Amino acid sequence: MKFAEDRRTLQFVVSYAHMAKLKKADIGHVAGLSKLTLEDRELEKFRGQMSEIVDYFARTREVTTRAVEPKADSNSSESLRDDKVNTNQELSQAEALSGAQNVHNGYFVVKALLEK
Repeated sequence: MKFAEDRRTLQFVVSYAHMAKLKKADIGHVAGLSKLTLEDRELEKFRGQMSEIVDYFARTREVTTRAVEPKADSNSSESLRDDKVNTNQELSQAEALSGAQNVHNGYFVVKALLEK
């Protein structure tokens, strides 16, 4: 079951991060993925903040959830609302593309994230 696999992965990540305090290099890596350039003092500040967040998630493992039924599909129809178009919030193609760094033939151009 995919839910169980995702949960085990999350538990491993939280356990690992909780056991091994985050390093400035970890924060630098995440910043790089986000295309952010951080100064040394910012890395230290965010290291402390991210460590607190990871510790908080690690504490969630202490919550008793035996009586809670797992939900295997987060997209089940019971949690969805009707999909309605709000024409007051529509953008023209020109408006949507106005902030893009790179456009070709009316489409956003982005770097590939996955390799073949």
